[in-house]
Amino acid sequence: MAEDAPVRHNQAASDEEPCAICLETVIDRCILPQCFHASLYVTHCGSHSCFECILSWVRAQKDTKRCPLCKTPIGSYIVHALDPTSHQYAIYRLRESSPVQGNEVPAAELVQVRTPPVDTRPRPTTSEIRQREEAAHRRRQCEALAFRRHIYRRRLYAKHVASNRYTRYRPYPGPAGFRANPTYARLLSTFLQRELQVWPYLDIPFLSFYIPAMLSHVDVQSDAMLDQLTEWIGDPDEARLLAHEMELFVRSGRGGLGLDQYDTNPWLQYDNAHP
Repeated sequence: MAEDAPVRHNQAASDEEPCAICLETVIDRCILPQCFHASLYVTHCGSHSCFECILSWVRAQKDTKRCPLCKTPIGSYIVHALDPTSHQYAIYRLRESSPVQGNEVPAAELVQVRTPPVDTRPRPTTSEIRQREEAAHRRRQCEALAFRRHIYRRRLYAKHVASNRYTRYRPYPGPAGFRANPTYARLLSTFLQRELQVWPYLDIPFLSFYIPAMLSHVDVQSDAMLDQLTEWIGDPDEARLLAHEMELFVRSGRGGLGLDQYDTNPWLQYDNAHP
């Protein structure tokens, strides 16, 4: 196999140790990975290129190729052509050729493996990344809203989830809990801003705050709440289902990190939930 010409880096070598083989000034640094002898600096040697110093040493050994300093086996490759500015280097892999005939010295077949090319594609800007994230968020919102509409259209009730430390569901707090902990009203308001989009004719900004305020005084399943929801929505079955969904959301204790946290809750399950 034809050998690629070794890459040279004209290093200022006045303060470098000389090559261990030819004792000339170091030009192209070569490291043997098994013993990490960096003193094997391949250098200018008469009419030959620097890399040929170590290659000549490798070819001259009939048996295991060993470091000329410590006699440790060289291994299957040699690292050289170190570039401190780009942090790139070249690897020459050594493979033995055909068996030795007579006193013939086996020649090592050298295969140069370069480091992977640097990805030169332009990186997305902060604005482009933000636009992609916003587009993905809008897509998830649309999918979630379509699923919520399907639930009300098919009158699907979520399966009961017990309140325990495994599910992290808690008993519904009731009006006293809403008055004692404003977080319930805040999270439920966020939930309703999406949930009420199932009925586009509603005054969503008003109701998403008014309904949680009502729950500080009446229970979510009370006749007063169901009658009021029915008046707004126009369908008693859908009003009862909405009250059920609000209770389930509050009991879940989820949603503080966004509605995705609630939607992906493994305990939230419906029969025949797929549209």
